[in-house]
Order: sequence, then C-alpha cells, then structure tokens
Amino acid sequence: MLKKTIITLILSLPLSVWAQPKGGAIAQQELIQALNAFANASCLAEQKDSYLKKTGEAWANSLMEGNSEFNPEEVLIPLSETVDKAIANTTAYVIRYEASPTGDLELPIAYCFDVIHQPNVQALIRELSKKYSRLGKKPN
Repeated sequence: MLKKTIITLILSLPLSVWAQPKGGAIAQQELIQALNAFANASCLAEQKDSYLKKTGEAWANSLMEGNSEFNPEEVLIPLSETVDKAIANTTAYVIRYEASPTGDLELPIAYCFDVIHQPNVQALIRELSKKYSRLGKKPN
C-alpha cells in the first residue's frame, strides 16, 4: 500500500520537478556567451556598412528581448558603452587583397571579434557573469 502511494505521488508531480537544472558552470558559460553575443552585436551595429549595422541592431534587440531579466542600466548600457570605447581604441582589421581597388580589404566581422576580446570588454563580461550567476539569473 505504501509503495503504491509513493508511486502515485511521484507520478503526480509536475514535469518541471523532474527537469534537471543546469550546473553552475554550464549556466555561467551560457551567460558569458549571451554577453559576448550582445557585445558582438553592439559592435556590428556601429559599423559603416548598412547591412552589418542593421543586422547588428536587430541581433542586439533580439538578445535584449531574450534576456529580459538583464537590467539595461546595469548590464546592456555599460556593456555597449565599453564596446564603444573599445571600438575607439581598436584599429581596423585590414588584409592585403589584390582584387580590391586599393589593394586592401577591411574585415569588419574580424574587427568586431577583436573588439569584444579587448581586455576591458572581457573584464566587464566576467564581472557581469559572476554577478548574475550569484543572483541565479541566466539567459533564456
């Protein structure tokens, strides 16, 4: 009788009880990825090319909506401002390219990769990820 009661009780629990929560390291890694993605989108939104600018803005907006628990004043604005400063202090990523009229080719996507890996940007991302991991918040 007790065994039947326990089985009935277990089977009546909502499915969410059985869902395995992500480990702290996995949740923090996802958080870092979301913050890196937002930094990258912010950089692309600042590019001269209209397509990159438009897609960067759309990507940033999508990330903001998907991570609505992030306080814009505490996370998104400081990260965007840090990316802007890194843009001002990072030289363009240019390669030799004979097919170009100037002989050079700018690579804005590689440039944004360099920008988001600047020490000040990564330091802020680590700081934010630690803060939000402690608060139990993670991206959707």
